[in-house]
Amino acid sequence: MAQNLVPNPSFEELKQLPCNLIAVPAKFQTHINFWSLPSYGTADIFNTTTDPSCWAYPFGDSYFDMKIGTTSVGVQSPRTGNSMVGIAVYRPKTEYREYLQVRLRTPLEVGRFYKVSFWVAHASAVHFATNQLGFVLLKDSVQVHHAKVLKLPVDFAVKEVITTKFLDWKEISTIIEAKEEAQYLIIGNFSKDKQLAIQWIETPLHQAKETYLAQSAYYFIDDVSVTEYEEDEFAGFRQRKRLQIDSVVIPNK
Repeated sequence: MAQNLVPNPSFEELKQLPCNLIAVPAKFQTHINFWSLPSYGTADIFNTTTDPSCWAYPFGDSYFDMKIGTTSVGVQSPRTGNSMVGIAVYRPKTEYREYLQVRLRTPLEVGRFYKVSFWVAHASAVHFATNQLGFVLLKDSVQVHHAKVLKLPVDFAVKEVITTKFLDWKEISTIIEAKEEAQYLIIGNFSKDKQLAIQWIETPLHQAKETYLAQSAYYFIDDVSVTEYEEDEFAGFRQRKRLQIDSVVIPNK
């Protein structure tokens, strides 16, 4: 089996258990190994072994919302292990975005093929779903001092609006040919609001209409991988003419 170049791919290696939502970007790295935030958009960490009274406990209704009080972005089980992260990829009329960044174990080799994959679950108590969730691969890390859209050359993004059934997960994956010795992977939505397809979703939780987080497109992320893909495998992949995955992914370049 090819080595996964992503360290801590399912977010299990924690420095300390999360409890509150991440409100300050620097706080993210005090909780988790290897992963960072490339902008001021504050991704969140959820864990099934944290105190059930905590916001970061993913099974209850005791999540804290900065404006409303106790509410929930939705109940969700990690796909594997005990941890997962969550990112807001759209909030109406704000261009607000959250991203995840990780340094790969080794740089990509130019001319080699790689499968890039991560799993997503749409939060069950938020009102919006969207498309264009994807990734970029870069030689250098990114650090900007805003929480808006990152203007980066996107490698791949999902064309369709991403929704999932309650507690289900959906894989986003594709094969890329390395054009440079990229060593950083960033996951998120790199498109402006006017370029997105937005879907309104009724939620079974009546509180969602009045919450801050519910007025966004919010997704849980788990099991991220970048693995080398043999050239003969890629030849067969191209002959199929489309990706045999749960979500169709298209290049944006």
